[in-house]
Amino acid sequence: MEPINKKPLKILVVEDDLVNKTLLKSLLTQSSLPITELFFAGSLADTLESLGNNDPDIILLDLNLPDSKGLDTLTTVAREHPQIAIVVISGGYGEEIGLSTVSIGAQDYLVKGKYDIDTLSKSINYAIERKKIERKLQLAKEKYQTIFDNSAVAITVANDQEQIISWNKFTENLLGMNKDDLFLKPVSSFYPDTEWTKIRTCNIRQKKKQQHLESRMIKKDGSIIDVEISLNILKNSKNMLIGSVAVINDITEQKQIHDILERKEKNLEAIFDAAPIEMMLVDENMIVRQANEAIKQMLQKDFKEIIGRKIGVALNCIICICNNNECDATPACQNCSITKTLKNVLASKKPIRDAEFQFTLRKSNRETTPWLSLSVEPTMIDNRTHLVVAVDDISNRKAAEQKLKETMELKSQFVSTVSHELRTPLACIKEGVTIVLDNVVGKINKEQRNFLEIANRNIERLATLVNDLLDFQKLGAGKMKFNLVEDDICLVTEEVYKTMLSVAKKKEITLILEHKNNLPKIKFDTNRIIQVLTNLISNAIKFTPEKGQITISIRQENEDMAISIRDTGMGIPKDDLPKIFERFYRVQRPGKEIQGTGLGLAIVNEIIKTHKGRIDVESHVNHGTTFTVFLPLSSQKQLSEQTNEELEKTISAQ
Repeated sequence: MEPINKKPLKILVVEDDLVNKTLLKSLLTQSSLPITELFFAGSLADTLESLGNNDPDIILLDLNLPDSKGLDTLTTVAREHPQIAIVVISGGYGEEIGLSTVSIGAQDYLVKGKYDIDTLSKSINYAIERKKIERKLQLAKEKYQTIFDNSAVAITVANDQEQIISWNKFTENLLGMNKDDLFLKPVSSFYPDTEWTKIRTCNIRQKKKQQHLESRMIKKDGSIIDVEISLNILKNSKNMLIGSVAVINDITEQKQIHDILERKEKNLEAIFDAAPIEMMLVDENMIVRQANEAIKQMLQKDFKEIIGRKIGVALNCIICICNNNECDATPACQNCSITKTLKNVLASKKPIRDAEFQFTLRKSNRETTPWLSLSVEPTMIDNRTHLVVAVDDISNRKAAEQKLKETMELKSQFVSTVSHELRTPLACIKEGVTIVLDNVVGKINKEQRNFLEIANRNIERLATLVNDLLDFQKLGAGKMKFNLVEDDICLVTEEVYKTMLSVAKKKEITLILEHKNNLPKIKFDTNRIIQVLTNLISNAIKFTPEKGQITISIRQENEDMAISIRDTGMGIPKDDLPKIFERFYRVQRPGKEIQGTGLGLAIVNEIIKTHKGRIDVESHVNHGTTFTVFLPLSSQKQLSEQTNEELEKTISAQ
């Protein structure tokens, strides 16, 4: 006979009777079984020891051994080594003994003296195969049980009487229950009455098909949770209903989040509709998907004439009207500011805010060209890019700005004209006073000299004010020319230092200049920087008492050249620091008023800003002030040609 098993076999024979042992050895040796090793044991102790040292494929086991009798022998071996196939060979008779051994763990049962070589070979082969099948079934069962027990959802099994007979650990955790709360309990007891009625309406057992539904379940503490249930029926081999399986997923948190999002969506829609600014939601095809009441009022159209239309049609673009309501379909549309702005946002996914342009449209059956301000914000809806478009009609503001601009130009022309007209008579007056003070037309007495010197100081102050006004007007009108050349800032600062040294000495103030050699050259307008440094040093002298000290230092700081003027003077109150660069602003010092135009620092600030630099100030009352001018080292950051409008905006913003 050809054996079923062709794998080399290791067999352990457990037999204490020498005759039976010899018989088994003879039969096994003569058989066609592929036996590679054959072991023998005469007691239970020898058997367990041999199994500890070897790993046979099958055990031929006698139940009655010197140290163990009957089914206890099988029980012990099967428990200690459940992976090994066992064929019981015993002297007992009857089917009952055979069934008992198989139920305990044996794969087959042979009666001594009742088998031959073929019977023995078949029994061994079949026992090994059955053990393999049992092992596979056991592994499958363990795998199923592991999945069942460790599933991240609750799973319950009900019998045909709709009673719970099996469940996993997650079910206990979900419902806060234990075995006593679940076993054989009616499925209906876990649902509110209304929910159970809804489940029964599904009639899954009669329909005999899978069903998915949302419901609510009752936990042990009486609280209610929202769940998603997948129900399926169980049938036996005869296609008869034997129960059902429910896979339950807790969606309480999802429902709460959904409810919150739904409320937020409704709130956002209400806010969108009630917003006082004109707003639209536009998709990637430039079609308006939503519009609020403000846009409806602005266009004087119904929503049905706005929503679902392309942006140009919705806004009554004159080109669309002349082109049979087609948007973005003509060469003229390529220059449309609105569609270009929206396409740029779609391409870059970056918002654009306060883009201003004029747009020709038809409103109330007449053509108009209002100024519009457009802000566009990209947003994702249903995984597609949409645009939230805010439109503001700024025509009135633009008209006011134009009027203001014209007024400012008139004011500028007036101040410039007056300043120029004042210069000539002031120069004549100063020259006349100087001639008298110099005794050119005769000697003057002490009292006359005193009054003339007062007049001369006021003439100089008035001349300074006129010059400052002219400089400020030039900056404001963009007419002040800047000649940028590469120069040594240290040499220029030394020139200013030498000029101001005599002025400082008159007030007994120590003036110090500090700088390192070989500092890099930078591009700047020499005359304007001299004007800046002279103004700052002059102010420092003016506000520093006698015996004080002023230090001028030059250093490279990162990508800038820094020039600091540090004094030991009066200092500037903290509240005044943010305002000192405003035109005509002067720090109030009761009892210590010092004359000035209030324009010097404003001019300094504008000159530095035009150089693409900045000026910082630190000050403490009665401890001094430090002004630091930062000029960029890189020529790429230097002054670029600015339009009159840009400079005017800079001046007007102060």
